[in-house]
Amino acid sequence: AVVSTQSTGDNSSSARKKYFRILFLLLAYLNLLTCATLPPLVELFFRDRECALFQAPWFCWSWGILWEFIPFSSVFLLGVMSISRMITLLLPFKQLNIPALWVSLTVYTAYTILVKTLPLIISNASYWYSKTGGFCFL
Repeated sequence: AVVSTQSTGDNSSSARKKYFRILFLLLAYLNLLTCATLPPLVELFFRDRECALFQAPWFCWSWGILWEFIPFSSVFLLGVMSISRMITLLLPFKQLNIPALWVSLTVYTAYTILVKTLPLIISNASYWYSKTGGFCFL
């Protein structure tokens, strides 16, 4: 009798690889976004913290929202990855659910954007540029 080298675990392994590939790509894109937002800061510090972009209210508002979102999203993705690895170690034959990953990421993103923008809209609060801090603060 010929013993098959493929088992149901191989299918699970393939799904896991895809799941973690998605997580790694999302983290890589988030890191790329972080790096892409740094040139205005570099210009700011080379110009003794005087930059026309940061004086514009729309830019400061966008910058503030973006920098409220980026660090929290990065921590959230790392948390999802850690929990997923723990599940993989504790339950080696349990399949990781990719649609559930997308739903959780979508809900988290919508919640974070809502929590960060809704108070600004309701209370007419705004971000303002602090020359001493070199950043836009609420």
